[in-house]
Amino acid sequence: MHRPLPVNWLSFAHLSFACLALSFFNGPARAEQPNIVIILVDDMGWSNIGCYGGMVETPNLDALATNGVRFSQFYNGARCCPTRATLMTGLHPHQAGVGHMTIPVREQTDPETGLRQGVHKFTAEDREFVNEAYKGWLKPGIPTLPEMLRDAGYGTYHTGKWHLAFGNEETWPLQCGFDKYYGHLAGGSDFFRPTNLYRGNEPVQPEGDRYYITDAISEEAIGFLAAHDSEKDEQPFFLYLSYNAPHFPLQCMPEDYERYRGRFREGWDELRARRLEQQKEMGLVPANTVLSPRPDDVPAWEDVDPQKQDEMDAIMATYAAMIDRVDQNIGKLVSHLEETGELENTLIFFLSDNGGEAESGPFGVFEFENLGQYGNGGFKYGKGWATLSNTPFREYKHYTHQGGIQTPLIVHWPSAMGDRPANSILNQYGYLPDIVETCMEAGGAMRPNTWDGVGVPQSQGISMLPLLKGNENELHTEPICIEHEGNKVVRSGNWKLVAYFDQPWELFDIESDRSEINNVAEQNPGVVAELAEAYDQWANFAGVVDWEVARTYSVYRQPDPERDYNKDQMAFQLAPDVSLGRFDGPYIVNRGVQVTADVHARGDGVIVAQGGSQYGWSLYLEESEVRFAVCNEGERSVVECPSRIEGESRVRVKLTNQSSVLIYVNEQPVMEASVPALIASHPGDGLQVGRDLQGRVGPYDGDNPFEGEVKGVEIVLIENE
Repeated sequence: MHRPLPVNWLSFAHLSFACLALSFFNGPARAEQPNIVIILVDDMGWSNIGCYGGMVETPNLDALATNGVRFSQFYNGARCCPTRATLMTGLHPHQAGVGHMTIPVREQTDPETGLRQGVHKFTAEDREFVNEAYKGWLKPGIPTLPEMLRDAGYGTYHTGKWHLAFGNEETWPLQCGFDKYYGHLAGGSDFFRPTNLYRGNEPVQPEGDRYYITDAISEEAIGFLAAHDSEKDEQPFFLYLSYNAPHFPLQCMPEDYERYRGRFREGWDELRARRLEQQKEMGLVPANTVLSPRPDDVPAWEDVDPQKQDEMDAIMATYAAMIDRVDQNIGKLVSHLEETGELENTLIFFLSDNGGEAESGPFGVFEFENLGQYGNGGFKYGKGWATLSNTPFREYKHYTHQGGIQTPLIVHWPSAMGDRPANSILNQYGYLPDIVETCMEAGGAMRPNTWDGVGVPQSQGISMLPLLKGNENELHTEPICIEHEGNKVVRSGNWKLVAYFDQPWELFDIESDRSEINNVAEQNPGVVAELAEAYDQWANFAGVVDWEVARTYSVYRQPDPERDYNKDQMAFQLAPDVSLGRFDGPYIVNRGVQVTADVHARGDGVIVAQGGSQYGWSLYLEESEVRFAVCNEGERSVVECPSRIEGESRVRVKLTNQSSVLIYVNEQPVMEASVPALIASHPGDGLQVGRDLQGRVGPYDGDNPFEGEVKGVEIVLIENE
């Protein structure tokens, strides 16, 4: 590509605004395409780095912010791989097959080569029962960002943590659009002795003295770009640099550890207060922002004994040193871009995949004597320090309150900033699909309507280019939604509707209550109802399954049929709107079943359904007539009864052990039919009263909610007749 003259990186802050405000729309078409770099860190809270008020020395990130923009209200996906699924597709993670997590990896040694490798715990066959949105790997047939950019003429490169794969190579980086790859496919890695390490599709071992994966993936990234400059200099490049740091295990280089040892002895209470004041001075939060309360299970720092205070300082020094090392390597990358004349026309994003993690109690998990040693370290730093990392917000990784989903976002692209002053803080809120759409527009890439002849979802993201160029309008005028493990959020204007799994909605005015302290849901029932309806519509669009059911799709264990299934309960009395998970519902394998429902019918819809399109049954009304559908090994049979159901009625369907179907209306027999066989395998989806939430048993659209009232349902299983 056309190269501008080299510009000294450290002098950027001293350049005049006129020098920075080069128009993105001047010049020939090829020259307009910027290089694109996405830098992702892992488990880093919103307030750790210097330019977001933190104590970690990050001069290179601070320089990117000084000469670019920072977002003060940008949201990630609350967890590692859901964020990555969206960054690689522009879609919601459920649409990409990662509605929860990806399949974990276990370590084993190859007996022939001696290589320590990671092997995925389950196969595709193990996951056949699972809803498409929760399979646990990047869904084949979805166009990825590197594929779409490559079609637009880009060289595409990835180093670091992938976390979207399983054993089938079609889910690996090279098969998902990258020209070159070096890193680990799994969600975590030892920083000194990584397993599951690959160059392209080939497993490799770490090489060199004092190997440290943060350094290694950075060096590989620069090497890929150097080769790109040598081999195809006229093409733009896309680099996805995905650090595992500062994700657990907490392991750092000793020299970095020593620099931070002792800096955190004032403790989380004092440092949180000081950090918030710094954020206010920077303009990152409104002046009225207050600290969220310290969690009840985190003690006041002054109540922690001195020895434990010293140990906690040491583990936080480890965490800080890991971030420092990331910044050092970003500096090397930026220097390479400067030396090759590419920096000014390179669109750089820096963000974190979720908030600080608090999965290990207030004091973390580590052995003090192992900290600060090469080849060793700790595991987790604890909820006390995670609360500092997420200052001033509530909650952590996993959750959709601010501490779980608000990420720092730095965007640097001097040649396209137009009327936007450098070092701006943008208060417009956005989320991950916006990054992908920004890359697409900047790179001149097109999202296809079909991929390999099959229709594909379209992104709900909005390009941020107008904001970067000086537009002050809101980015989103329609609600945006995020869900993870049943934790859910809707953002619309200043309103944020948020809920924990199985808990009531909370409502916050984020402009006046950035820390989500004053829940105003009771005072604004209309707002709650409106945004809750927006969420329900989005969840249906994105393929979100109620977590009570979706948790049974967990990638962390396979079901044990002898232990997990509800084989002994033979009768169920179900209230309206009940939902039972896969392991809680009736065990219907090779069993007859009698279903009795009391309804007040005012139209059509599902009365009760269990399972999905592979295995299951559904009792529903169509044109006010009774229908009973059975799916067995993917084959659907529908018994169509002409009896009309209106008003108060009792409907009973009996599927006998001989596969006969008997239908009764108001205790009167109205039809006898049959289906080919009893259901041969337990359904992967659960049971719902009043709708069919997961895979559809019947030939209807969507959830097909019942138009009327289901007053109650009785289910009795039949083993012997």
